[in-house]
Amino acid sequence: MKGSTDIDPDYINLKLRAELKGLEKKSRDAEQNKASEEVTKTSVIGPLIRALGFDVMDTEEVIPEYPPIEKNRARFDYAIKIEEKIAILIEAKTAQINLNNSHWDQLRQYLKIQRHVLEF
Repeated sequence: MKGSTDIDPDYINLKLRAELKGLEKKSRDAEQNKASEEVTKTSVIGPLIRALGFDVMDTEEVIPEYPPIEKNRARFDYAIKIEEKIAILIEAKTAQINLNNSHWDQLRQYLKIQRHVLEF
């Protein structure tokens, strides 16, 4: 989250609200069109990360497929650093999926497998 602290917080709030409203429509469209996980990441999750002030093109700040180690290991779709430390982990799903216990189990398993790699 790089940037100036001189920006008016009311402006940021209004801009964020407008962007989130647009993303709400994109999310509904992705759900209706049965978009794949990759399409959901590109059309909804990436723009959401950007709307929150992170640079999705800076792979030092927003790290795709984290941690980038052995294949066939549990990896999060995104890890976001704040002040050089992993602060947010994102596991993406298609927009039409209703999260259930199996998804929470997957998340717990990912955390368990990767706890030695994570920086927090």
